[in-house]
Amino acid sequence: MGGEVSLTWTEDSQTPAVELDRLHVGMELVFLFPQNGWPPDREQAARHLEVGRVYRLERFEIHGWHTDLWLAEVPGVRFNSVQFAEVER
Repeated sequence: MGGEVSLTWTEDSQTPAVELDRLHVGMELVFLFPQNGWPPDREQAARHLEVGRVYRLERFEIHGWHTDLWLAEVPGVRFNSVQFAEVER
């Protein structure tokens, strides 16, 4: 990883987002929104992630009201997709 990074933005909200239909194992995500999610999501992220750092998606589960992500760099720990933006190179 490294090099220049650009983000995917949703047109309606002007907020970086992970588009669920584009999720795939191995894609790069950047942790940008530590304030998003429920308190346990924010606490988990604060313990394990660095704002602005790029991570590689290892696994994901899409649910009705949220999407869980697991990152290769943090094995076995679940994160909320609302805290990430997609990286395009």
